[in-house]
Amino acid sequence: MIYFMYELSLSEESKRKVIVPALPKMFDDQDLGFFANFLGIFIFILVIAYHFVVADPKFE
Repeated sequence: MIYFMYELSLSEESKRKVIVPALPKMFDDQDLGFFANFLGIFIFILVIAYHFVVADPKFE
């Protein structure tokens, strides 16, 4: 993880150094495309599994 060091001055004679983690990078187009495809495939598999459970004749 990347950290940045900042100096905060509460008063002129006392300075504190605070380590703050860097913000993560934003999603780029490839990450968003992968997430959309994964979510679509996952929902499609859930729909198929739901229909197998509902249409199973041995429970009726």
